[in-house]
Amino acid sequence: GSGGGVATALLYHLLKTGQVDGCLVTRMNREKPWLAEPFIATTYEELCLSQGSRYSVIPMNRLWSELRSREGKFAAAILPCHTHGFRKLQQHEPELAAKLSVVIGLFCGGALEPNLTTEMLTMRGINKDEISDFQFRGGEWPGQMRVLFKDGRPPRPLHYSNYKEGAYIYFTSLYMPERCQTCLDGSNEFSDISVSDAWTRNETGDYQFRKHSRLLIRTEAGARVVKSAVDSGDLIVKDVTNNPNYMTHKIQTRRKGYMTPVRLERWGKAGRPIPVYDRHVPADVCRYDRVKEFMISSLLRAGRNKLFRMAVMGFLTSRFAIPLIRLRIYWKRRKYRGRNSHARSRVADRTTTKG
Repeated sequence: GSGGGVATALLYHLLKTGQVDGCLVTRMNREKPWLAEPFIATTYEELCLSQGSRYSVIPMNRLWSELRSREGKFAAAILPCHTHGFRKLQQHEPELAAKLSVVIGLFCGGALEPNLTTEMLTMRGINKDEISDFQFRGGEWPGQMRVLFKDGRPPRPLHYSNYKEGAYIYFTSLYMPERCQTCLDGSNEFSDISVSDAWTRNETGDYQFRKHSRLLIRTEAGARVVKSAVDSGDLIVKDVTNNPNYMTHKIQTRRKGYMTPVRLERWGKAGRPIPVYDRHVPADVCRYDRVKEFMISSLLRAGRNKLFRMAVMGFLTSRFAIPLIRLRIYWKRRKYRGRNSHARSRVADRTTTKG
């Protein structure tokens, strides 16, 4: 598959062992397969429909009205913003919130507006009525954005390279909703278990844990679920806390934890409405961070113009962008190779000092 599958494995374990009666998850709409939707899975077959990533704004909160009329315990695989809403619900409607016993929180670098899929199909000359499925990460790891056809034609990739290097990184600069731009939480800090891809690179700059997921256990409830899954053989885990190459969580935390406060400070001074957090601009933010944030925000503003984003997306998904994407992949491998070398040196220094 295109990912580690840990979120699905944990949910299936909870269903199989009777710890929950249903799971709040997502799938692509059967009638309009270019649109994602939330639903409650109660069987293994239904849960399989939720496999895979959907980088789109999905109104998970609409499931609460459905949950009011259901009995039993439930689990959810949701984004940080959904988790924030759930924790608020616990304060205001504790009886309803008590039906959700486990929150599996997905890491998030930012969702994409739903019109991405239709505009991408238009750009690639594909009639949306021809497709049976839109896959944000289809095929082998790490996956590609691609479509499946009703008439049985082979799947068609919509861009060069993998979904991360050839699509998502660029599309978040064109299709990210404004509210996502003000979010501090990239790692689902208020979930019971946080899950993401293990984007860990080794000494040569290549990905070390392909088809693996990263787990952060945040609560006692989360620890019990993971232990239960491991004890039953439904989950295999490996502790990578001391792996010198393991840096991706720190990178995600810095990107959200530094860029967002800088953006909020600037927007607040301009009189724009902003969310209120208990975190402020870090003391070590430098001029480079502020310039970088301004440039990213400027591109996001430009992305509101359909002609601009269609032109940029058309170029990025064309053969003319292939050399640039290859250059970026090469540059990232070199960058991580250097970072990992420094990380190993620091670990060696600490080991020598302890000895």
